[in-house]
Amino acid sequence: MTRKIKTAALLFAAAVLFAFAVSCTEAEADGTDTNNNTTDGESTTLTNADTTDGEYMTLTGRVVKTDCALFFIFDGSALYSENQFAMMYSRSDDVDFDDYLTGDTVEIVMSDVLECSPMQMGVYSIELLERGCADDVDESVYSEIESSGYIVEK
Repeated sequence: MTRKIKTAALLFAAAVLFAFAVSCTEAEADGTDTNNNTTDGESTTLTNADTTDGEYMTLTGRVVKTDCALFFIFDGSALYSENQFAMMYSRSDDVDFDDYLTGDTVEIVMSDVLECSPMQMGVYSIELLERGCADDVDESVYSEIESSGYIVEK
């Protein structure tokens, strides 16, 4: 009896994964991704980019530039505590992290945070609000980022 239950559970899980894969494939075929954004390479339409109750959230914080990544430092006003950080990755062709320096204050539109170490955050847009300097970021943030194997550019 237990073997039949395990087999049924595995078949059910496989069916759910198959249905999810089919829905993702259909979304890509009609020009949208699974977050209802265009993927035509020319424009990105965010349906609720300035809300915190939908799939997207607008946040303001500082950045730390490293040898191979740009980190967002939460200011404590959102879901994450002050000086908590996440590595940003682009979720749009229009997002470029090259012009930002450690200490800069930015506004981002993000959708998802991967709870790994270090955390990772999908960014749909980023805008410079104010140039900053390395002294604007708490030294403990640098220590934590460097302990993960990154070289901070101050």
